[in-house]
Amino acid sequence: MCKRRIGWMVLLLTLVILAGCDLLSSLGSGSEPTLSISPSSENVSVAVGAAYQLTVTARDKDGTVDWFSVSSGNSTIASVSRSGDIVTITGVSEGTTSVTVESFSDITKTISVTVTPGTSTTAGSMTVGGQTHELSRLYLEDYGEWYGVYNIDVNLLGGTLDFDEETGSGDFLYLEMFFDANAPSMAGSYVYSEYEDAGTFSDYSYIIIGLDWDTGNVDEVYLVTGGTVEINVTGSEYSISGSLNVYGMVSETATTATFEYTGPVTEYYD
Repeated sequence: MCKRRIGWMVLLLTLVILAGCDLLSSLGSGSEPTLSISPSSENVSVAVGAAYQLTVTARDKDGTVDWFSVSSGNSTIASVSRSGDIVTITGVSEGTTSVTVESFSDITKTISVTVTPGTSTTAGSMTVGGQTHELSRLYLEDYGEWYGVYNIDVNLLGGTLDFDEETGSGDFLYLEMFFDANAPSMAGSYVYSEYEDAGTFSDYSYIIIGLDWDTGNVDEVYLVTGGTVEINVTGSEYSISGSLNVYGMVSETATTATFEYTGPVTEYYD
C-alpha cells in the first residue's frame, strides 16, 4: 500500500513538472512575428513613370513594430523606396522584376512586378566639353542629418551604368547636396560652396564621361568648381537642372556643363 502511494505521488509530481515546463515554454515564446502587406496581392502591375504604393506592417514576437527593408530585383525596371510603413514601387522601364520586403525578424515576402508601357516623361541630358550625353536614371543616397543640415547625394546616370551592381558603361553626374533639415522636400535653388551649408552642393561633386565600370577606364573626369542647381518635385516626379563650372582632369581645361533631368527616382537609398 505504501509503495502504491509513492508510485502515484511520483506520477502526479511528474505530470505537474511537465505541465509547468509546457507553461513556461508557452510564456517564453510569445507570439510569432508577422509581416503583412496591403493590398495583399503577390503581383503588381505599374506603368512606366507611374507609382504604386503598399502599406507594410511588421511586428516582432512581442507584438511591437519591427524594422523592415525593401529592395528591387532590377532597379532599371522598377525602383522601390519606403517612407515609414509606406512602400512605393515606381515603373522605370518595360519588363518584369520583383520587389522583396524583409523584416528584422527574418520574414521575407516577394512581390512580382510587371512594368507596362506608359507616358513617362523621363528624359535627361548633360552637355559638357561641346558634347551632349544622356542622363536617364536618378539615384538618391540619403545620409541623414549632418552637423545641423541634411545630406542627400544626387546621382544622375546614363548609358548602361548599373548603380547597384557597379557595372556597365556611360556617363555619370554626382552632386553632394545639403538641405535644410526642416524642409519638407528637396525642392529649391542651390549654389556651389566649399562649406557644407543648407542650400548648397559641395566641391566633392564631379562628372565622369565615358566610365566603364567593369574595367575602371574613363575618358574624362570633371571636378565641379562652381555653379547653381534647381530642383522641383511634383509627386513622385523630379525635375533637376543646373549650370556648373568644371575643370577637366584629363584635358586640363576649365569649361562649363549644363544638365537637366525630368522623371522619377530610380532608387532611393536610406
